[in-house]
Amino acid sequence: MKALAVLRYLARIPAALLALLVLTFAVGERLDVTVLTAKESLLMSFMFVMWIGLILGWLRENLGGILVLAGFAAFYITEWVTRGSVPFSWVFMLFPVCGLLYLLSWWMHHLSRHTATAT
Repeated sequence: MKALAVLRYLARIPAALLALLVLTFAVGERLDVTVLTAKESLLMSFMFVMWIGLILGWLRENLGGILVLAGFAAFYITEWVTRGSVPFSWVFMLFPVCGLLYLLSWWMHHLSRHTATAT
């Protein structure tokens, strides 16, 4: 059970820091969505889905993880289709890591509950 708690916080702490980083950029850059192109608006909506997933993962790890990974996949697919390449940055790679950790944590918790009820 202690390992599960450690795994939960290994998912939650980086996710919280990443959500704060995204919020800091959005506020610091004074994000004006009215001047974005259609592609930028689409990418921003995928970023928003990832951001919501990072926050929601604190309460519902499975839903948070799915939102983060779906938003990340959509962002990358859009970039690949429109530019022919995908951006790579170690910071941006933290999104799927957090999403996967949320899902792993949820799965381990789910598994431990079913194992406990079976015995």
